[in-house]
Amino acid sequence: MNRFATLYETRDLAVRKFDHPPHEVHLDPEHEEAERFALAFVQHGRFDVLLGRTRHRLSAGSLFLTRPGLAFRCEHDEVCPTDVCISIGFEAAAISNHESAWYAPGWTARETPTPRLSYVSARLLHAAVHGDAFALERWAIASLSALQADTATIPSRGPYAARRADVEAVVTVCESIEDDACARRSVADRAHAVGMTSPQLTHAFRRYLGTSPHQYVLRWRLAAAAEMLSAGSSVSESCYRAGFDNLSHFCRMFQRTFGVRASHWRTVAVRETRRKVQDFLRQPS
Repeated sequence: MNRFATLYETRDLAVRKFDHPPHEVHLDPEHEEAERFALAFVQHGRFDVLLGRTRHRLSAGSLFLTRPGLAFRCEHDEVCPTDVCISIGFEAAAISNHESAWYAPGWTARETPTPRLSYVSARLLHAAVHGDAFALERWAIASLSALQADTATIPSRGPYAARRADVEAVVTVCESIEDDACARRSVADRAHAVGMTSPQLTHAFRRYLGTSPHQYVLRWRLAAAAEMLSAGSSVSESCYRAGFDNLSHFCRMFQRTFGVRASHWRTVAVRETRRKVQDFLRQPS
């Protein structure tokens, strides 16, 4: 027996947790056919996926991409399976610019974790554990860009294997930045907190996020400054409280990011400013 729980759903996508009732015997169907575009991250356990005559052993970190009409069969070694997946299902219109990734050779069942997708998988799991709807949507959308980037740059049977310790370290640092982007902490300090050196943390950020710790801090400081401006703080106060040192540089960066001068931010409708900030934070790093 399969069990599904919807964690988050919009018109364009749905994030669901897939597992099996504990201690219940499971019989694998002889044939299954996918109905929509979906990306499943295996979080725990293992099982086999048969695509025609080809067998793939999927385990924690593996990916399974389904598309309408895809025929497959799943097989479990365990009588009472313990595998857990988080699946993101997309409406066809929502992936119009990314549909080609679902047809990349060798990617339907990806046994080896890849950099960006390993990071996205970890963030999705954290969001699911904490019931964070905004984060679930953010990382569901980010999975599309990560999938597109990875299918374009990593061979289908490439040797890359993500190190769980590195992924968790990057996630820990990112969550620390997101919780208090205004804190004046050096990269060395953040690296030391997760048992890394500055070069190691910077390398891990670039591998898993495609950006540096410094750029990630700037992203969240801009979002914090936008919130301060919305709450009535002056431009200069928002600038310095958010952790920026140069007012003119902050103003240029703010306008380039949000398309609105910091001095005019409060004249924009609240709904629009919230949308701009949320869209900015949902963008891949």
